[in-house]
Amino acid sequence: MKVRVIPVILVDGITVVKGKRFDNWRTVGNVLASAKLLAARDVDEIVFLDTRATIENRTISSDFVEQFSEVLRVPFAVGGGINNLLSAKQIIRSGAEKVVIGDLFHSDPKIVKEISNELGAQAVVVSLDYDESGQLFRKSGKVRTKMDFLEGIWRAQEAGAGEILLQSTKRDGTLSGYDFDKIQKASEIASIPILASGGAAVLSDFAEAARRGAAGVCAGAFFQFTEFTPGDVREYLRQNSIQVRAR
Repeated sequence: MKVRVIPVILVDGITVVKGKRFDNWRTVGNVLASAKLLAARDVDEIVFLDTRATIENRTISSDFVEQFSEVLRVPFAVGGGINNLLSAKQIIRSGAEKVVIGDLFHSDPKIVKEISNELGAQAVVVSLDYDESGQLFRKSGKVRTKMDFLEGIWRAQEAGAGEILLQSTKRDGTLSGYDFDKIQKASEIASIPILASGGAAVLSDFAEAARRGAAGVCAGAFFQFTEFTPGDVREYLRQNSIQVRAR
């Protein structure tokens, strides 16, 4: 398995935002400028997530997605309020390679299956947002569910997900390190790739997440608030005998 290095860009409508633990959002830059900068720094793909779309009962703008596709030369995934097949198809038509589905997975997994059947499992990423206990949350981390992350993995696979974005709500934006134990447990039971997200703090975190089974190592704050680039992460992984995708 070749590990992917994936920056995560959180947006709030039209600007880049950053917070901690899925809260305390603040504007930190321009989306297109941030995307172009990261894309030029040896990334495998980029994930864009609209942090307010579901709460505000809207879908991330397809016009916005078209702007990404015009300036990026790397694959990208988009999430934010995708709640039916039509909105998923519109995001893909606008240039995204994948859609990231969160709240819809909890409210109506049959629609997730419909999207997977129509677009292909490779185009569907289910986001599982969990706390330190392993309990899953929905509505951008605001609402606790009765499901834990291991059950969530099984159900996401049943719903037709091609990948799972495993996000720690408590480590998000904290630069406190990945949740390695849950990454390993998730990777052991999953039959599809696990993308680890939330808390990356030092280069060795990416290598350890890969050793624990992550197919993709995702980070937001790490690339915004440290001097390291995605290219630095790729090189570190290579130096530590972890295979990365050829560029």
